[in-house]
Amino acid sequence: MTPFLLQPEESLSSRSNRKSQHGNADSSFSITVSLNADRRRVFHVLTIAEYMETWLQIPGRHRESSIQVTSDPSGFHVRYFDDAGNPASLVGAYQIYRTAKTNFLWRRTTDPETDSTLVKIRLNGDFERTTLHLSHLGFDSREKLKWHAQLWEQSLDKLSSLFELQ
Repeated sequence: MTPFLLQPEESLSSRSNRKSQHGNADSSFSITVSLNADRRRVFHVLTIAEYMETWLQIPGRHRESSIQVTSDPSGFHVRYFDDAGNPASLVGAYQIYRTAKTNFLWRRTTDPETDSTLVKIRLNGDFERTTLHLSHLGFDSREKLKWHAQLWEQSLDKLSSLFELQ
């Protein structure tokens, strides 16, 4: 863990800096959050495996299960155990991989009937703050949308709190 993420100070509530929107009834949602860090730093924390393990919050993960992320230039693989102790994973395959704009195909491997969905992340920097806009599109059910919305809302809350600790 690098020191810029975990320096003790009083944390501000990230919920006040986050907006959520659900798009078409069961197909998409978006979240916007303001982070206390420059755009380059936010991009690295979003895409480097060791950092992803710190902020990802997966619903239904066994409370004693760690999150293991591996990555390469084409994408990443997130492994964990679910509440029942079964192995589970998430896979992301990059389509666009740039600091200001990153798109990746996303799939829960525990649900073989599910097609990949699309995650779009936009980072707009304003000196020491960055606005992160995440859109997740292509859900075929309300249940899957809710699970992913919870994942991203909790994860971005955690990410925001880590940057507020600076």
